[in-house]
Amino acid sequence: MLAALASNAHAQPASLGPAQCFALAARTTDLSSQQALALCIGAPGDAPARCFVAALDLGMSDQQAIALCAKSATVDPATCAAQLEDSSNLALDTIVGRCATRTSSPAGGPACVQTALELADLSEAQALELCGELYD
Repeated sequence: MLAALASNAHAQPASLGPAQCFALAARTTDLSSQQALALCIGAPGDAPARCFVAALDLGMSDQQAIALCAKSATVDPATCAAQLEDSSNLALDTIVGRCATRTSSPAGGPACVQTALELADLSEAQALELCGELYD
């Protein structure tokens, strides 16, 4: 199956974002593999992991930071949260709701799966899930 994925990598442009995000999250956070998957599925790059670290500095829980930063293309959600925290009396959950990224990204593709397997200690099924590849 991996050989087929690798051979298809040339046929279509693919985002390595989910794998890059997962690798950075694994190096810079204490997230479990499942939490890092939740943060990085569909990520356009490593920004969700960078956003996550910034959100923790605001006193957010892991779940709040994941909800804030998942699929983000920038650290803007954490910047938004910091500004709201400084300028309002809103609860963190409310801030997360107002600042969270609401866009989704395309699947990462075969190259992402291969990169995820090389950079992170993931099973093939986890790499496929991370990169948005669903095969029968």
